[in-house]
Amino acid sequence: MNTTDHDTTVIIPTTWLLPFPVGGAIVGGLLGLGVRPLVDWLLDLVDGAPAPLRLAAELPLPWAVVVLAVVGAALGGWVAGSWRADNPTVELSDVRALIRFKGKTWRAARAETSAVFSDGHDLVVLDTAGAETTRLKVEQALVGRLRTAFERHGFPWRGADPRDQH
Repeated sequence: MNTTDHDTTVIIPTTWLLPFPVGGAIVGGLLGLGVRPLVDWLLDLVDGAPAPLRLAAELPLPWAVVVLAVVGAALGGWVAGSWRADNPTVELSDVRALIRFKGKTWRAARAETSAVFSDGHDLVVLDTAGAETTRLKVEQALVGRLRTAFERHGFPWRGADPRDQH
């Protein structure tokens, strides 16, 4: 959650994403250390090995470690980027919310919002007539950050769907 000029942005934090490329680099480097014995074992076991592994096994050991570490970091970065792209970016001020997801933007004025809540894996915004203006899948780990941000800006955060409460 970033705060500047009384505006708040809630996204998957970079600190949550960093372990993916770092972990990918570590796994790739370790695979580089063992790629030659792995390919030999696969050739003995099933008389074949995937072409990328066979290519990596042909590299000198230091190059195999470096190349596979870079490939692992790139794959980890792709996973992290996909995770972030699969979640909306929520920008809040004291008067409005902008929710951006996959090239689309949903706007909600605080004065025209009767409820904001998490419904399973969805972030839901209701207008003053009780109609849904926004329903988007959101990472469960972000719900606490979203609640804090919406409440900080005076939006009516509800723990659950107020339409279900009788």
